[in-house]
Amino acid sequence: MKKRFILLTFIALLAACSIEVSDSPTPTAVQPTESAPTEESSPIPADTPAGEGEEAETPAATGPATEEAVEPTDTPAATLAPPPWADFNLSGTLVYIAFVGEQQNLLRLDLVTGEETTLFDPPDEAWLSDVAVSPDGNQLVLTYAPPPPEGQTQFGFTDLYLMPADGSAEPRPLLLRSAPSETYFNVSWPTDEHIYYAHLTPRTLDDGTIMYVSQVERVQVAENEVEVIAEAAAWPRVSSDGSRLAYVTDENELTVADADGADPQVILDPAFFPAVDAPVFSPDNSLLYFSAIEPEPASSFSLWDWLMGVKVAYAHTVPSDWWRIPADGSGTPERLTNIYEIGMYGDFGPEGRYLAFITTQGVQIMNPDGTGLFRLRSIAATGTLNWVYDR
Repeated sequence: MKKRFILLTFIALLAACSIEVSDSPTPTAVQPTESAPTEESSPIPADTPAGEGEEAETPAATGPATEEAVEPTDTPAATLAPPPWADFNLSGTLVYIAFVGEQQNLLRLDLVTGEETTLFDPPDEAWLSDVAVSPDGNQLVLTYAPPPPEGQTQFGFTDLYLMPADGSAEPRPLLLRSAPSETYFNVSWPTDEHIYYAHLTPRTLDDGTIMYVSQVERVQVAENEVEVIAEAAAWPRVSSDGSRLAYVTDENELTVADADGADPQVILDPAFFPAVDAPVFSPDNSLLYFSAIEPEPASSFSLWDWLMGVKVAYAHTVPSDWWRIPADGSGTPERLTNIYEIGMYGDFGPEGRYLAFITTQGVQIMNPDGTGLFRLRSIAATGTLNWVYDR
């Protein structure tokens, strides 16, 4: 299924919800060392500085993580060879969106067996941007654009859809756009009651100029009641105890607030990085991890910036790395990786032993301090990632 290039370009713009200029360098990508995290390297206490870009000096896993080693298969799980990461003793599954060749798929990777299953194979000319798993693990919420009418272009304006987590039924609408060029993205499902997401809408200024503005919203699942949580913001992520919400404003402000949006506090000077995104709380909620562009400005504009007059502050489409900072805003940002990859989005696994994340280069895990980086899958992953396990 060949996706039209205009779709991919526009999706990058839609996710770029902010209204400031994105100034960022474009360094040469560095491939991570596939070293296995061990007890000696995981985890390092939060008060121990992590060396920038250091890899764990540990023995390699039973073999390199190759795409062939974990290709989808119909072989019963009991007969599968152990995955290359078997020594890590991982549990649960990862749910994410990726391209298998030119075909976009919603995938589930079993971390015990290494078996990868396709949960949803979108029809030709459809588009998936994000997925989130319900707290009980039974449902998925998708930001999804069905195929457009014949002869029309897929621009990737997505709605919210629900589907069973086992892929046994097609997606069904939850929230539909009221205007053709609205879109939903950055979806997460942290509590039984609420799904959080960013909602991009076009607004016409007094001079007739159309400007796209994003806001963080949440929908009450049972009643379909929508509540605006933060204006001019995106990337909502709720802490594991459900009490705190992190998001990024259109002024590039990494912000922490109550789960309902009350009492917002900017915890990172927006001038420190050209752009930040994809925040995620540590399991104990003391730290906030985020993706950021190297803190050295350089001019960068996309084709759609030029076509539509949008100025974007956005790290997701520029080579970035993982950083963390105390969730109360104390201290300074600590750099965790030196991989310069695009499209980072992460989730912690059981007991917070590892952070799994996607980029356009693959699915990876690392220790919470950034050491022991290991690539599970070399695949073009996009959107969001969910680590599903018994909590």
